Amino acid sequence: VRAARPVGRLLLELGRLGEIMQLLQMTGAGVELGGELLRVRRLAWVLVAEWLLRPWLGQPVVEQHWAERHRRFHELTAPLGQSYVAATTVLLTDPSSPQVVEDGCIVMAALMRAMEDTPRDVRKVMYEALIGPALPPTLQMVESLAAQVELGGWKTIGIAPMLPAVVGLVRAALCAMGPEVPSLLVQRAVMAFTRLYGTTNEGSGGSASQDGRSSTLRLMQLLVTHPGRSYDCLLQPILQMALDTSSGDGELAKALQPQVCLLVLEALRARARQLLAATASAECQQLAMRGLTMVASLLGSAGQRLEGGVQASPGEVRQVVQALTDLASTNSATSGLFACPAFMTLRSPLLVMLLDALVTRRCGSLREEYVGLLYKLSASELPSFYREVIPSYLQQHQQRPLPQHEAAILEGLDPTAQEEPVFMRHILAVVDDMRYYIGQAQAASSLMLAL
Repeated sequence: VRAARPVGRLLLELGRLGEIMQLLQMTGAGVELGGELLRVRRLAWVLVAEWLLRPWLGQPVVEQHWAERHRRFHELTAPLGQSYVAATTVLLTDPSSPQVVEDGCIVMAALMRAMEDTPRDVRKVMYEALIGPALPPTLQMVESLAAQVELGGWKTIGIAPMLPAVVGLVRAALCAMGPEVPSLLVQRAVMAFTRLYGTTNEGSGGSASQDGRSSTLRLMQLLVTHPGRSYDCLLQPILQMALDTSSGDGELAKALQPQVCLLVLEALRARARQLLAATASAECQQLAMRGLTMVASLLGSAGQRLEGGVQASPGEVRQVVQALTDLASTNSATSGLFACPAFMTLRSPLLVMLLDALVTRRCGSLREEYVGLLYKLSASELPSFYREVIPSYLQQHQQRPLPQHEAAILEGLDPTAQEEPVFMRHILAVVDDMRYYIGQAQAASSLMLAL
């Protein structure tokens, strides 16, 4: 595999396209040697595409022979597309077809990614020759699988590991072609993948099930942040499906929560007006608040092991904190998130959760990130934060500080600490005082119980 790229480049420079095609034929389906030959085959296809579709350096435009090269590319890719489509139609009865589909998806996705930095008309040749014709039977296959799963689980060994590659193909096509991929086709894809994973119990497919769901969420994330309005109609169903995916009590649902939180926050940042404006539908606002509630729960429970032994990693929590910080930074008191009445009812509980994570050290190594987020969420109403949020936290704490200690904490608050660096230093000191006095109250309570 290490030798394939320089050798392939040399063959292309020498104009030896025939040898490249022999390499493709020799690697066959790419199953042998633990997938090593698949990597060679994928590389060979990328080299062929680069030779036939990219501009030839050093030659004038009139000597590029585009028509002939495009025709040749169509001829070469026809067998690949035909074998792929044939495999999708017999997936449930042919034990070897899942591997063929997986290999085909990996190869075609690699081709699309290799062409992303080329002119759009070059990508369009590839899409029209290979990817576009492959998408409808791909979606029919996934819809058929979803129906089979609903009737009783996976019917063919090897189907589950194949699905992330299928999602990856759709995602690669969207990244390369954007709105040229029909929105109806995209909607079918999202609904088919979500239906498939939504009807699969957590034991079906093992880790492949998590990989597939995670791939589907990344596809959704791409759609909700895509520039323009091509996929606006998908925003509400995507949020609904993503939140439903991670709303269960099982281990898999919990494991996907950080990714769903990121999807929600990116959707809010990219589509705040559509989700939060006064003209937004009640359903959209309800979904947005449901997503933010999940974000608050994740941040409030950081460092804790959830049901099923699942624990969000510090890296996952950091990403969510950063995404919410970015969202808060792009809003003002008169626009977006902070202008939404529903969010105003959620902001105070969220601030209390963040404070508690700081006091209990559940925020772990993200102490400064949590305080920075506190500032971003409170910046437009800092007097209210000092006057209401901190006293509310102390009053609600299961081990409330002794009255004299609570008074000392409140008297030590400095409402003039309103610049971000000053605020952060001050709140970190206040948090340390809270932790100390709450510890004192817990010690006193334990002593009383012992007596």
